[in-house]
Amino acid sequence: MGYWNEGYTRKKQKEMLRNAVEQERQKPFVKPKPLYREYYYSQRRSDWQAQRQKEQRFWILGGVIIGIVAIAGIFAIIWAASL
Repeated sequence: MGYWNEGYTRKKQKEMLRNAVEQERQKPFVKPKPLYREYYYSQRRSDWQAQRQKEQRFWILGGVIIGIVAIAGIFAIIWAASL
């Protein structure tokens, strides 16, 4: 597998790398825009709070379900071992 600068001498490769790095450093930093900016801008603070509460409820519900399944699994193992 060849590299893009394979045909150059080691000294030339280092020089080209230094130049590329320097060019990247001189570029002004541009903060990337969010992918779905219009969606997020259209939501109000109350929408954010409602969404957060909804997610919180799902996490709690998921934890309860996982707990019930874990307890049922433990009882099933105990029951199977006692046979």
